[in-house]
Amino acid sequence: MVAPGSAGDEKEGGGGPARPDRPRRARRTPEAARRLVLDAAAARLEERGLKGLNVVDIARDAGMTHATVLHHFGSAEKMQRALVEDMTGTLLRDMVIALGGDRELDGGELCVQLFEALSAKGHGKLIAWASVTDQRIASESGDGERGALFSQLVGTLSKRLKVDEATARHMVFLTATSALGAALMGDALAPLIGLSREESAAFPEWLSARMDHIVEDG
Repeated sequence: MVAPGSAGDEKEGGGGPARPDRPRRARRTPEAARRLVLDAAAARLEERGLKGLNVVDIARDAGMTHATVLHHFGSAEKMQRALVEDMTGTLLRDMVIALGGDRELDGGELCVQLFEALSAKGHGKLIAWASVTDQRIASESGDGERGALFSQLVGTLSKRLKVDEATARHMVFLTATSALGAALMGDALAPLIGLSREESAAFPEWLSARMDHIVEDG
């Protein structure tokens, strides 16, 4: 059978050459389209910071129209919220892997790992900004996964550091709030309280030493 649009489809006696078939564009699944947008948004966040999260520019980088991005996410705010959820999940999974294993682990390593993770690619500023502007870090559909990852992180610390889970939770809470605060306003706050750039940069190491004392004191 001759494909539609080929010479065999022309009426008898019709003149002119047949037009070749146009290649069909591969249709993306909704999940693949959302992944493209989130990857483009993450790249812009790393390169330009929060001001780079403009839906029009993200759509262009993802090879889509502004309307297509809004179709997949509903609104610019929901797209940004999805990026927060995605980054939070990735960060937690990376933390669980980094702090797991059989090698020796001390309390300060939690601090170092989390500060490094939140400093990279603008993660900390995005999560802190989302919290300050009253956006939910995780949607109802994502709470279960992120809650499970936090529980896994707490359990890993409790087991590896030989502390009770209440202490492990407080360690995660102290480190996360310190890291997010430093990411959001550390550069502005440090000179106001008399910290030099070098002293401010040494804060994670200072907090890391405090974490070691917490573990040693039991």
